[in-house]
Amino acid sequence: MPIGDWVITITGALIALAGVGVIHWALLADRLRTRPARRAGALRRCPRCWYDMAATAGLRCPECGREARRERSLQRSRRRWRRTLAAMPVLAAGAGGVLFPHSTGGAWKRWLPDTALILLIPHTTNTGWAAEELALRLGMWGAAPSVSTGRELSKWQQRLLTESCAGAIERARLFPPRPMAWWLIMCSSPNPESACEPLVRELGNGDPKLRLWAALCLDRTRFFLSDEQLAVASQAILASPSQPREFDEEMRIGHAAAIDRQLRSRRRDGHAARAAVIAAMPISPGAIIHALDGKSVNELIALHRRLGVRRTSLFDADESLQDAMRVESIEQHIDHDAEPDCILSVHNRYWERAGCATHYEAFMLLRRGDGWRFLGMMDLSNTVLHPPQFSAVTSDDGQRWLVVRADGGASGDGSYFIKRDAWYRVRADRLVPEQAVMPRAFSSSRFHQTLEAAEPKVIRRGGRFFAAYDITSTISLAVPSPNGAERLLPIASDRGAFEYPLGVPDSKLGRHVPPGPWNGRDCWWAILDDPQLLPVYRGKLLALARSGEPEVQAALQEIIDDYLTFVDPESAPGHVLAELQAALAER
Repeated sequence: MPIGDWVITITGALIALAGVGVIHWALLADRLRTRPARRAGALRRCPRCWYDMAATAGLRCPECGREARRERSLQRSRRRWRRTLAAMPVLAAGAGGVLFPHSTGGAWKRWLPDTALILLIPHTTNTGWAAEELALRLGMWGAAPSVSTGRELSKWQQRLLTESCAGAIERARLFPPRPMAWWLIMCSSPNPESACEPLVRELGNGDPKLRLWAALCLDRTRFFLSDEQLAVASQAILASPSQPREFDEEMRIGHAAAIDRQLRSRRRDGHAARAAVIAAMPISPGAIIHALDGKSVNELIALHRRLGVRRTSLFDADESLQDAMRVESIEQHIDHDAEPDCILSVHNRYWERAGCATHYEAFMLLRRGDGWRFLGMMDLSNTVLHPPQFSAVTSDDGQRWLVVRADGGASGDGSYFIKRDAWYRVRADRLVPEQAVMPRAFSSSRFHQTLEAAEPKVIRRGGRFFAAYDITSTISLAVPSPNGAERLLPIASDRGAFEYPLGVPDSKLGRHVPPGPWNGRDCWWAILDDPQLLPVYRGKLLALARSGEPEVQAALQEIIDDYLTFVDPESAPGHVLAELQAALAER
């Protein structure tokens, strides 16, 4: 925390401690002081004026004249309620000072219980913050890959959520809150088919964005709709007004086609019978592999319903394609016992590209004696380089973490493609994210970023655990060759050991990027913006510009064209760009 936040926290703690001290004195000090006399039966005091009546016979006080009703009334402890009430605002002010640094920027929302957020959804339609906070808790997005356990909300909370979202849709007049409410119903309700009728009505809305969103939601719920609802939804989408943009119009037609595809798939493949088998099967690695491997997306959705987990992006595929799903069983230690657990990595083989699918799901199962316990389902998307990798990291004292390494996702700062290590720990049979390290930011320029990291370790310092990395990072200029291949010309390299705290609050999850030549930012901006890096690499860039190689100069010119409009010509980066332009003009 900044120094100012520490000052506020310490000051608030001292004020709160003073309030606690006053309350303790007002309510408990007399009781503790008179405990020996009370135990010996020698405590006799007037309950009005607290005069000592140990030497007085009877129940009447000789000081104030009050007569107690019974002997036990003379043994009461003295409590100063007015001073207690006066100390309560002091305690509240101190607690506010302690909590203030941790509640800024909307962080206070995470203290609200789920039910309170659900009830607030219809009353926060202008900003939609209650729906967004609940979606974050349900794992619909976040820095680390989300985990759905099927136990995020109880059944009565799910019913209340459906009602609240329906109320939000009726109240909302703006675009963002209405789709958020629909999306919560789609992803979190056990019966999203209940929203079919209002979604069909939404297709007649005057806002084309809302019409397109309603068609999208009907497409996403096609696995749960009845045959009659599927037919109505498809016809309603096709009968709705066309979209003004060509891309949106293609999406509208595509949503209707997906609904028709689901209807044809059911009639041909005996969908209901297979779904009933999955609904009744025991949960074990063998049963899940038998249910999914070599099957269609329909079986995956049936398993989602069997486990009660949230639907993820993997289901967005052609369910009429048979032999689509692929399951890989990975033996891994997830919790802290000695028995190996199981991770089932699932993907659609029709989404494979260069040996790697773009979306995966991972079903986590803990071994419990001779049986299995379902831990949760993890959503792993945008895996563009290699399938997700799972490893267990153990500290010296035997504590264990599960590390999931993937190549895609979204970060809190708006970056899209991120190479990340997500750290999880099993707590009370729940898989809890504890850190998300994002070592590679996505760059679309000719600068190429590479990263080499040894397997991370866990160290303990000051009662806290840290993930320790040894990382080598390099920036190179990617130069295309005439044969289509690329060669990399190194520009900057750095190596260091970096540590990231585990068990961080949600608001800080995924905020940790290893320092390096680009400090986690787009490398071109890091070179131009950093006053220490700029003089170091300026000569290297000018040398490449004057190299006389057409391919190298073309790559540099492409970078300059990309960033020229964003740089102040009078700034130091602007001067570097001008020098590079002049060097390229000399060729």
